[in-house]
Amino acid sequence: MLTLELLDKHISECREYVEAGKEDLKTLEFLLSLRHDLEQATPEDWAAYNELADHLPDQDADPVLIQGSSILCSLFNQTIIEHDNHRSK
Repeated sequence: MLTLELLDKHISECREYVEAGKEDLKTLEFLLSLRHDLEQATPEDWAAYNELADHLPDQDADPVLIQGSSILCSLFNQTIIEHDNHRSK
């Protein structure tokens, strides 16, 4: 289950990988953006996100499946942003 604390740990590790040249800066930027979005998330948003995350493939899965899941995560992230924007109006 994802929490802000766990996400912070992943961000810290990713930062180290970026600095060592082992990870793309875009990955870190995505994690930071996700962190920002989830800071504002409702309990319902968290439940939906964790429901989705529970069904993501592991790193040994077919690359096409991983890429498709990545696209779905991006769409979900955009949905959270739009939901937050709509809620704040």
